[in-house]
Amino acid sequence: MAFCQWYREYYDLQPGNRVAAYASYGFDAHMMDIYPALTAGASVCIIDQSIRLDLNELNHYFVKQGVTHAFMTTQIGRAFAASVQCGSLKHLSMGGEALTPFTPAGDTKYYNVYGPTECTILTTAYCLDRYEEDVPIGKALSNLKLYVVDSCGRRVPAGVPGELWITGYQVSRGYLNRPEKTAEAYSENPFSDAEGYRRAYHTGDIVRFLPDGNIQFIGRRDGQVKIRGFRIELTEVEEIIRKFPGILDATVVAFDESGGGKYIAAYVVAGEQVDIEALNAFIEESKPPYMVPAVTMQIEKIPLNQNQKVDRKALPMPQREKEELTEPVGAMQQKIFDCVAEVIGHREFGATTDIYRAGLTSIGAVRLNALLSTAFEGVVVRNKDLKEYNTVEKLEKLLLERGEREIFAIQDAYPLTQTQNGIFVECAANPGSTIYNIPFLFRLDEKVELSRLKKAAEEAVAAHPYIKTTLFMDEKGDIWQKRNDDAPFEVEIKEHLCREELVRPYRLLDGRLFCIELYETEEGNYLFLEFHHIISDGTSCGIFIRDMNAAYGGGKLTAETFSGFEAALVEQKAMQGEEYSRAKEYYDSVFSGCDTDFLPVRDKREAASEDHAGTMQKPSGKQSSVGLYSRNIEVDMDAIRGFCAEKQITMNTLFTAAFGFVTGRYVYKDEAVFTTIYNGRNDSRLSSVISRGNQQGIWH
Repeated sequence: MAFCQWYREYYDLQPGNRVAAYASYGFDAHMMDIYPALTAGASVCIIDQSIRLDLNELNHYFVKQGVTHAFMTTQIGRAFAASVQCGSLKHLSMGGEALTPFTPAGDTKYYNVYGPTECTILTTAYCLDRYEEDVPIGKALSNLKLYVVDSCGRRVPAGVPGELWITGYQVSRGYLNRPEKTAEAYSENPFSDAEGYRRAYHTGDIVRFLPDGNIQFIGRRDGQVKIRGFRIELTEVEEIIRKFPGILDATVVAFDESGGGKYIAAYVVAGEQVDIEALNAFIEESKPPYMVPAVTMQIEKIPLNQNQKVDRKALPMPQREKEELTEPVGAMQQKIFDCVAEVIGHREFGATTDIYRAGLTSIGAVRLNALLSTAFEGVVVRNKDLKEYNTVEKLEKLLLERGEREIFAIQDAYPLTQTQNGIFVECAANPGSTIYNIPFLFRLDEKVELSRLKKAAEEAVAAHPYIKTTLFMDEKGDIWQKRNDDAPFEVEIKEHLCREELVRPYRLLDGRLFCIELYETEEGNYLFLEFHHIISDGTSCGIFIRDMNAAYGGGKLTAETFSGFEAALVEQKAMQGEEYSRAKEYYDSVFSGCDTDFLPVRDKREAASEDHAGTMQKPSGKQSSVGLYSRNIEVDMDAIRGFCAEKQITMNTLFTAAFGFVTGRYVYKDEAVFTTIYNGRNDSRLSSVISRGNQQGIWH
């Protein structure tokens, strides 16, 4: 009765409506087809078995009978929605399996619904009005209460995955004559004692609340698929396969490996023969290699069971050609193999296996660089090396070629890197600015011993002497870095904390470029850390805090042997080498013919052209809605996020494109060339070093 009441209100079910009885009578969804309609005085149209899987005949029947409401299992419902537009159908709900995204079309409203049988058919519903990368299962029925909890039964905040618990009148009392299973799946509701909500059903499904209150389904607590150490959603693979030209239908299933673990197989339906290699390459354009199916089989149709869900037992067993794994040969290959295995989390690969196909990610590559460098006594490995030397055998060759560790003599002065030069110029142009300060203020637990933390911070500074570097100008006006490894440093403990005065401009020349202070105040104890961006980056801050914590816990820190000083020398040497010349030639060829000197000398709009509304004229002097802007712009961020989600782009991409478009309009060009900056560490020797990251440029 509670379910029928919700259904009538949610779907606006009226006596004149007609509801399709599509679900099998062995499937609890058939109650949704029948009882809400009968309690509303609406009609029920029984679907004949002969047309249940014939989408065209089904559509013809719906139109002829004037069917307004229908529910279909996900596989059939999605196919119907994607290929047929029914003139009479107002509401089509799909559920029973995870929904692969699609773009809604026509006047029909489509719903992704979810619900365990134990809780009377449905628990959540979500109306689709646009393409979404990951379709939520929606919000709770109006007369249910849902909770997302951790393994201890404690509620978790939005965005954090946990198990879904359901409470309400629709929750059943348990399993007939199965008290042990009932006790396992049902409990008292610890969050409410309201009548009708005192019993909770534990679904075993892992979900999370989204910021807008909708719920995102992640997977089964006991059924998430782990491939090569990575947890994946099969629907994510299925979705990308469906986008491949010519694919009409698809499903993806996980199978057990003979030697342990799992692999995935894809089953596709298409009008013509599918090029499997091209399909795999298509998947790998947007997904990591471990999400490429080990086997892809083309079949006539996806088999369905009597509940119209994918009948996995009826799918043909995949014929998999087992990869012959080459065992590592010798101690060096074995050591490399062990490093790779530690990073990717399994050993199901050989000495000739592509380590990226085995599961190495871009984040893992950074860690692998560090492991290899440590294992082979400081031999340099960079991210780009792993792309070329992408097997254990090839890595052995690389490490042998790199030979002995490079030795750097201590110098009186060191050059600035290109990144540091850029920061210095900008700081010099804006004296007194704190834009390049990186401050942290930590409120300390009362158990933290200030004297012990003071000593730990001083030990961390000693282990990373690059922090104490200072900049100076020589007689020619060039800026250099100076080592101060032996300069004394002591953390000061102060009594008065004024937050507004903590962040202050640094004196770039001959001044200290960091600040570490402890505060012992009446309201509590604090740690203030601050580094200037010219000697540090976000990664460096994390390294310092990590090492300071280790020292506080009694750990012995190892001093840097390769620091920002040596990194500057390496960059200087690289800029004089062949690789730098080749890179320059490449980018010169990419941008040959581009006009790179087209910006106006100054803004040619005069202040007098500004009116009281804050609008200003275009450079052409002609006012239009395109050329007007306001100082106070109200932006609908929800609309922007929705647009980005629909177009499957990031907000960074959108605003970068907008910047390029506007720049082109202002300089009267169809194309605008500009650069954005990002930083990274592509040298294994920098993995635990405090320094400024390497600058990279992306041209648009």
